[in-house]
Amino acid sequence: MALKLIFMRVSGSKLNETAIGYKTLALEAYEIDGFTFVWSTDGKGWKGARNNLEETFDVMDHIYNIKDLEDEIIGEVF
Repeated sequence: MALKLIFMRVSGSKLNETAIGYKTLALEAYEIDGFTFVWSTDGKGWKGARNNLEETFDVMDHIYNIKDLEDEIIGEVF
């Protein structure tokens, strides 16, 4: 399993593009047997991009933040 952590300090077009891109990747990943797409992200920048993040939450099963990683939620999920 590979895990990528993205920490966003400010909102903006890059943040929105990331959320939309990961939503697309998550939808495509559902087609691959034995593959799970996991996104871990955090930061104040997400407060300004809640709508895009909510759209991504709607299609992804696994979005986590730094606190989740500290609490070892990944071990519980997988």
